[in-house]
Amino acid sequence: DSAAKKLSACDRDATLLQSQLEPLSTPQLAKRLERTFGVLLDKETEQAYNRDYVMATLLECYKKHGPREIRKEKGIPVSKHRLDALMQELNAVNWPHTTRERPKIKAEHYMIIQKPGSGVEDSVRTKKETAKLIKYKKLFDLAVDTLAEVDPVFAERFTALAVTHNFVGSPHIDTLNVGPFYGLSIG
Repeated sequence: DSAAKKLSACDRDATLLQSQLEPLSTPQLAKRLERTFGVLLDKETEQAYNRDYVMATLLECYKKHGPREIRKEKGIPVSKHRLDALMQELNAVNWPHTTRERPKIKAEHYMIIQKPGSGVEDSVRTKKETAKLIKYKKLFDLAVDTLAEVDPVFAERFTALAVTHNFVGSPHIDTLNVGPFYGLSIG
């Protein structure tokens, strides 16, 4: 449905296969058709470039193939004392009441705390980021300590921490966060 494509990731039903495929470009969908199902589109025809057609063909192949395998991954355990300290600090957060930094993310609250030295020195943006880091320093330090428990090298190298409240994940391709990342959900 063309109207569904105009929705942001947070507005789509993440349980639907089409919602999970929407972030992919038409060429990526066509490549999946070829690699997963052996379906080659005739590049001499307009249909090969018609997103609705390519999507419908791919969805039909998945339907014929049967349900997809559900994979469950087990995370890396974190010490209870760290989780308790993080939860206590998160409960005490005075969330910013400004326009959210990522308004298309489905969450009650969302903020990004930049690691020191990740911006252009003395810029207006860096000064704002530094002020935010100072305001939320305890939360930031607790998060870094928790990350260091499972990956000390990454804890030294990462550049930004996203902190959310009542976040609902949705299929999307993140153009702002293009590097590796960790996720932690508590509460």
